[in-house]
Amino acid sequence: MIKKITQALFCLYLICQQAVLAESVPRSDAAEALYAKYKQAVLQVRIIDKTSQSKSVIGSGFFISRDGYVISNFHVISDWIYKPERYEIRYLLNNKEEGRLDPVVIDIVHDLALLKADRNSDVWFKLLDRDLIQGEHLYSFGNPHDIGFSIVEGTYNGYLEKSLYKKIHFTGSVNPGMSGGPVVTRQGRVAGVNVSGAGNQLSFLVPSEYVRHLIESSMAPKGKQSFLAMIRDQLLSNQDGYMGELLKRSFNLIALNGYTLPGKLAEFMKCWGGTEKKEKMLYEQTYQICRTEDDIYLSPGQRTGVIEYEHDLYRNGGLGTVRFFALMEEIVNQPKVAGFADEEMVTDYECQTGQVKHEGVKSKLVFCLRGYRKFAGLYDAWMTAVVLADKEEVLQTTVSLLGVSYENAIRFSKAWMERVRWNP
Repeated sequence: MIKKITQALFCLYLICQQAVLAESVPRSDAAEALYAKYKQAVLQVRIIDKTSQSKSVIGSGFFISRDGYVISNFHVISDWIYKPERYEIRYLLNNKEEGRLDPVVIDIVHDLALLKADRNSDVWFKLLDRDLIQGEHLYSFGNPHDIGFSIVEGTYNGYLEKSLYKKIHFTGSVNPGMSGGPVVTRQGRVAGVNVSGAGNQLSFLVPSEYVRHLIESSMAPKGKQSFLAMIRDQLLSNQDGYMGELLKRSFNLIALNGYTLPGKLAEFMKCWGGTEKKEKMLYEQTYQICRTEDDIYLSPGQRTGVIEYEHDLYRNGGLGTVRFFALMEEIVNQPKVAGFADEEMVTDYECQTGQVKHEGVKSKLVFCLRGYRKFAGLYDAWMTAVVLADKEEVLQTTVSLLGVSYENAIRFSKAWMERVRWNP
């Protein structure tokens, strides 16, 4: 009996301790007030398959005006962009009201879409008109995993330092279903838009400055243009910008055992490398790989706006000349092509092979292109060059450019090969 009373008292003690702890945890009054004020300004954006009337994709969005204009992500509505005959875009409000959304204008580079709802809104968000402060509290709205409207508290940690496409580093949880939702300050001003998360409180936002640009572009007078033409023009303009910057500057060069090669070309690229001794295979491989840290979402099966390259130096470790070159031929003929894409989005690669001589270095060169079926004038380019300057070594350098014009693919490849040199 005494034992049972002791157990009961102990359980009561635990319950009381939990209650004390719960009272001691500070409640975010700002989050509570923001949710109460703006919950009707946040929408769940739904892509509905017309045949089955089922949800195909879900995301979030938010009103930015009284007359029903809504911001979301391009990737949330991309199925409709490519197949409007198959899908429709609908919204769900916190009060369970449903309705229709129609796209107005998109920003493919920054993954944004401006849409128009079939209703006005009494509550909407305004954009932030000041700089954020490092460590400032922010509040992310959305509908994670389709479990209900939520608000998540986090902090602003600046812009990504090594990104070609400007994004905010947000320490807070952005989960699937929250894409396109607003991230606001304590005053309810939109600082950014949810775009992706990498887990462990590591998330990324589109800065609100691009929302402002998108709204302004929707007001500019222009002729009627399809969304596919809009995407094409934006991608061509974007690649002209960053490729032009790369090509007008001097390439950063590295030395690799007697070779001079292009190194890290820009701060928005990440490079890594190492040396591996294949003791059983009797050869050694030294490599360097560089890649842009970010990309552009084009469709569920394709990313674009990427530069990736790799240098591989193979050294004979006792195979004998004939066996070494037989192995090298097998290795270098295995393509290291970056970027997968659906067949309905791209053509097959078409390739040309030839011999190139520059600065006394002879190279076997393979250059390949595949076109974008829906966006004329855009290509994925792939080039690999194999250099033999020493009978005990083979160098292979490979470049992938995703989403570039033919002219820029040729200019970049030529500039690349001009910087591959042998310095015995």
